[in-house]
Amino acid sequence: MKSLNEIEITEVKSLIKLLDDDDDSIYRIALDRLVEKGEDVLPYLRLASATADTAHERKIEAAFSSITDEILKNLLREFRRKSAGDVDLERGSFLIALHGYPQESMGPYVDLLNSFAIDLDQRLTGITDHADIVDQINNFFIGEKKFVGNRDEYYHPDNHYLNRVLTLRRGVPLSLAVVYLLVTWRLNIPMQGIGLPGHFVVRYAVEPDAVFIDPFNGGRLLSRDECVRYVSDAGYEFREEFLMPVSNVQILERMLRNLIVSFEREEKPEKVELLRQCIDILNSNV
Repeated sequence: MKSLNEIEITEVKSLIKLLDDDDDSIYRIALDRLVEKGEDVLPYLRLASATADTAHERKIEAAFSSITDEILKNLLREFRRKSAGDVDLERGSFLIALHGYPQESMGPYVDLLNSFAIDLDQRLTGITDHADIVDQINNFFIGEKKFVGNRDEYYHPDNHYLNRVLTLRRGVPLSLAVVYLLVTWRLNIPMQGIGLPGHFVVRYAVEPDAVFIDPFNGGRLLSRDECVRYVSDAGYEFREEFLMPVSNVQILERMLRNLIVSFEREEKPEKVELLRQCIDILNSNV
């Protein structure tokens, strides 16, 4: 974001005033011009919103959302374009978090993941037995850091934004699994994301001691047979591919689809549409 000069600031303030015009064509012209200017106008929209009447405030908020939506889509396009093959799960997760928190810096949460990795590495010093390693990982996330499945507010959007999951220490199966993955991958621990139908777990992939871990249910350990039974109990015909690790693109798309469900329940079609556009961008390498 750059600083605007006095002439540019005057123009931006004039455009913001025109958002309140009763003529819809003038409103649209002002909105389009503000969207073209991008993130540089966001502070002025926030300032104007604080003193605007209700009707004008709604239009200012609509302009703010339009600009931040375009910023997010452009960031996702750049992210996807620069990814050869699979994508960076961490970067993608924090980009999705910008959907809900467009002005929040994600840097502190990267630092938090780094500190988690340092702490976990200390807990694992000298431990070589794979069962003990898994126990220490679960004790770290569940016992020490208090991550928990959010059953009471399962469909709340904050369960899917990584910054909020790290702050509140609660989430859904997928978001809690992502925390496990991002921290253990920093330590070169062979953890994989496993996208079961209607659920998500991680796999500690060291044979013959491989085990599935369910972060949403207190880090419960699952054997292969228990995973197969879970799929059957959920009403699905088991297929071997259900136990195969999923790609980062698949994880991010699933995160976006979970958010769509949340906002469909809240009857917010504009947010649903943006998320669908994000899925299209994610699945494109153009």
